Amino acid sequence: MAETSVLLSGDLLSGGQEYRVHLSPDGLHWQLTNQKKDSTEVSLPWSDIYSLVTDGQGETTQMNGEGKSFTIHFITHRRDKKWKATEKKFDVKEGDVSDWVRQIQANYRPATPKRLLVIVNPIGGKGQGRQVYEKKVAPLFKTAGIETHVFITERAKHSEEIINNFDFSKVEGLVTVGGDGMYQEALNTLIQRNQKEAGIDINNPESVLKPLDIKFGIIPAGTGNGVSALAAGVIDIETAILHVIRGETIGFNIFGIYEPGKLLSYSGLLFAHGFSSAIIKKTDEKRWMKTFRYPYVMITHSFSKKQVYEPEIHLLEKTAGDDSQEIAESEGAAAPAKEKGWRRLEAMQQMDMMIFICKIDTKQDKLKMLPSSDSFTVFLTKLCAGWTYLKMMFGLMRQSSDAMDVPQLVVHQDVTGMKVKFNIDENPSLSEKEKMYGSLLNIDGELYKSECGEVEIRLISRYVPMYATPVDSFSSTPGEDPGEPPQTA
Repeated sequence: MAETSVLLSGDLLSGGQEYRVHLSPDGLHWQLTNQKKDSTEVSLPWSDIYSLVTDGQGETTQMNGEGKSFTIHFITHRRDKKWKATEKKFDVKEGDVSDWVRQIQANYRPATPKRLLVIVNPIGGKGQGRQVYEKKVAPLFKTAGIETHVFITERAKHSEEIINNFDFSKVEGLVTVGGDGMYQEALNTLIQRNQKEAGIDINNPESVLKPLDIKFGIIPAGTGNGVSALAAGVIDIETAILHVIRGETIGFNIFGIYEPGKLLSYSGLLFAHGFSSAIIKKTDEKRWMKTFRYPYVMITHSFSKKQVYEPEIHLLEKTAGDDSQEIAESEGAAAPAKEKGWRRLEAMQQMDMMIFICKIDTKQDKLKMLPSSDSFTVFLTKLCAGWTYLKMMFGLMRQSSDAMDVPQLVVHQDVTGMKVKFNIDENPSLSEKEKMYGSLLNIDGELYKSECGEVEIRLISRYVPMYATPVDSFSSTPGEDPGEPPQTA
């Protein structure tokens, strides 16, 4: 047993085996007692225990102290980044079970939310949103003792109506069951409602937004689930649910995207123009192909004629040597980074422009996306062959450094703002159809049309309190089987 302060200790039975169990200020620990060699101690932090039940009586808050056993429900962290809901029953050989119950109740689930607003998109992705909620989300929330106000969307923009009319004093967080588009719609609605109530001008890129006091969670049930992957380290429904149940948050970045004099949208994942916008347009035209349309359009469009543009781009960059983005992600909203001022890029023809809400560390073998950084990374792609573009895109999806080996890719780091004038109408070589494609903007996988041909993008750092895990927690232990659970729960 590791030496630590002990709140309670004893020999308990579980599954027919005897364990030495003790409770400490850090959590619950157990170790087999009948092994010839010392067995590995399992250490379970309090934040990973989300439910406590005793002798079939239900939640221990309803328990009358009778019986001799208790069951804990907790999170198991696998080395493949997935989290699994696990339970273990202990039988108390000697003493009163209520002693164990009282100590566990006083310490477990320190951050688990008590009440949540849940908005479900029943038609996103494979059309399984409602089933995902009813069969997977609701049972785990019930076990964790979380009360919910649940709405199933029935039409376009229904989530906007729900959020604009909901009394958020009733809940601690908002959970969407859907994809990136659902999150973006909910995020935009809540931010704009909050700023309007506070009298803040959302159309001014220099405005300082009122902080959000509602936490966000995302259960991946859409076509695009990039934000959920950033939050949980993997696209997995159970893992995402358990992040919400655990209750710990990290401040996630967003973009404010503006046309002259007005807000176009807030973005929770990415902004893109050119090839990436055309992909969204073409997939929308092939909805009859369902989810197969995405790989089909990506491949066929990569080998078709590609349009190039020559936008005028200005970047607002951090001062060299300013490492404030390395501040611990748990410290909350970041102060603005020190900035050099706007710098105009040299003119360059490009087929694609893509930026994410995070800085992307390209110095390692595995790309690291940092959604709580105080700068972002800009990817500009010159005209290239289809295979080359696919190599880059699939490399980004796999977070592989191979994506950076494309000679036509130009990367700008440490950016905090970006102004783009697309110069579509000034290019006489473009056909009307090409101009139409050139006016399309991809914001979190949703298409927007640029009415005036120019936008300004500002990073709003660590603004959204997201149920999430720090990026460094996603790493697997070298040399271990990614499919097996670790020794510590």
